[in-house]
Amino acid sequence: MTKIVFNTVRKALLILVSELIGNPVGYALIGAANRLGGGRLITVFLEYPPTRNYVSAVTFPGYARRARWQPRFAGIYCPAPGKWGLVLAVSSLEPDLVDPENAHRLQGILQSLEAIKSRIGAQHNCLAGI
Repeated sequence: MTKIVFNTVRKALLILVSELIGNPVGYALIGAANRLGGGRLITVFLEYPPTRNYVSAVTFPGYARRARWQPRFAGIYCPAPGKWGLVLAVSSLEPDLVDPENAHRLQGILQSLEAIKSRIGAQHNCLAGI
């Protein structure tokens, strides 16, 4: 029972943080801070899950559907000393991403990444395993 409650609260908090930060206003504030701070946020990194079980472990089904083709804020990381990256995630699996029928959806993900990169003042987009 305790584990179920913990996992539910953890998922809810992850979604809350993602929604508070991962929106146009949040990205604009991150961009302003990045520019004022000397441009240390250099990369936007997109990750995708290895399995459906992983998706179920980190979020609720409704939010996973929403994040399937729309990058959501997932965290930050340090790719090099003194440099930072923004981590975004989609809930699509690799077979979804490489399916030719989803090419237009993948293009939408790439356009979103480019817009976020521009908004926050990052230099690069990186894709995990794609």
